[in-house]
Amino acid sequence: MGIDSKREKAIFVTGATGSLGIPLVRELIRKGYDVRALVRNKKKRRLLPDKITCIFGELPSMGSLGSALNDVGCIVHLAAVVPGNEANDDYQAYYRVNVEGTINLAKAALEAKVKRFIYVSTIGVYGESDLKDIDENSPLRPESIYALTKLQGEKELLSVVRKVDYGIEYVILRMSTIYGPNMKRNFPKMARWLSKGFFPMIGSGRANKTLIYEKDAVKAIILACESQKAASSIFNVTDGNVHTVGDIVDAICKALRKKPFIIKIPEQVAAHFASTVDGGLKILGRPPMFMEYIKKITGNISVKGERFINEIGFQPDFDLIRGWEETIVYWMEQGII
Repeated sequence: MGIDSKREKAIFVTGATGSLGIPLVRELIRKGYDVRALVRNKKKRRLLPDKITCIFGELPSMGSLGSALNDVGCIVHLAAVVPGNEANDDYQAYYRVNVEGTINLAKAALEAKVKRFIYVSTIGVYGESDLKDIDENSPLRPESIYALTKLQGEKELLSVVRKVDYGIEYVILRMSTIYGPNMKRNFPKMARWLSKGFFPMIGSGRANKTLIYEKDAVKAIILACESQKAASSIFNVTDGNVHTVGDIVDAICKALRKKPFIIKIPEQVAAHFASTVDGGLKILGRPPMFMEYIKKITGNISVKGERFINEIGFQPDFDLIRGWEETIVYWMEQGII
């Protein structure tokens, strides 16, 4: 995709007020793009730069986006129902946004003759594995509702764009776990524990993970928009390394300038406790959260990101140490930890 014509300078972003959407929109504006954003909650418009055009609504319920996609050269589809929000374990809530929303957007893109569609997916589509050589051709075994519906979204996108003679150049980016200042949930909780000088490490701390810093995730998305070589391809996006949970904890501690007391809790003990607490939360009508956290901490999920690096020229700017240094500084300035 070039960036010379007016059409190709226009980018439509869904999920623009989300954790990744906000830094993406800001960087697109900085690079001179005409940004149009689909925004579900009007109150969150203030989180975005004034220079963008906002379209208010929910993707699954919008039969056609009409003029919103006029002269749009590229769509970046970030909007998704993710674990930990109001959906809980409601498959239909996930399906409505992650699958039906993707279908609707892909069909609207075809009508508007949009040139490229960037679908931001997850390495969760591979499921947990002790293997370190998982690449884009590895078997797909999603275990969570989120990962399952993201994979279904991938398949539906491909089905729509391949049905007609005029096709869209799709790019599917399977993102590793994203961390950074705008990210929420588990990482801020971990940093708060460590900042207080104590951390309960569930399991051995040797589970393998692949991560990507949020600024590098933004960089990857923009590269997928701009690179002609990326057309109609699927890529894993990582920082180029495999990290253990212990590595992540060490990087956070280094950024905090602290050496907390770390107590290791056997996985079976933690799982029994979590099951009991989550059962109580369900009775109270609240979403269970502890078992999910344990699975994320103790499960192996690491992939190879060399294809995006070698074929498209992606070069992450942040290693684990630098990424956590910047994140912790921001969280401390904002009073998050």
